[in-house]
Amino acid sequence: IKKSEYIKVLETPYTAGFFKIGKNLLAVKEREIELIKKLIGEKIDVEVERKEYLVGDLVEVNSGPLMGLQGKLITINGKQKVAIELINSEFFLKISIDASLLKKL
Repeated sequence: IKKSEYIKVLETPYTAGFFKIGKNLLAVKEREIELIKKLIGEKIDVEVERKEYLVGDLVEVNSGPLMGLQGKLITINGKQKVAIELINSEFFLKISIDASLLKKL
């Protein structure tokens, strides 16, 4: 968008700001906007299963609103939570997710 449109965009209901790297604005594709919407405020019931994962494993979300997303496991936070870096995205997006929602690729 042009600088002259910044205020108009920020006045849009439910708009918190812009995605930026440094001072540069990032273009966000519609599918990435939909992903972000899913990440915000979704609560799902989870049944915990014991699975062993290693940092670097390629995984896919196999349940819940993020089903089908693929990523690389980058951290293991305790026995049930992991963080994954989503693949097929034009910007780095790290999410923390319950390990029981994942399967290895």
